Amino acid sequence: MQSDQDRLEHARAVWEGHLRTCRSCAGSSGTCQSAKLLRRSYNSLLRAAGDGGRLPEANA
Repeated sequence: MQSDQDRLEHARAVWEGHLRTCRSCAGSSGTCQSAKLLRRSYNSLLRAAGDGGRLPEANA
């Protein structure tokens, strides 16, 4: 089981990696729908951690 901090770091790394490797994100000033979804996921984890609440369990 990953710690909350590990999950946050992983979500951020996935989002940043996508921005670097995605043709749509790297080629324009905007971001693609996948990047927006990854960012929302990261923000949700960050918000949950900041509220002092436990992050949801990853069952998948």
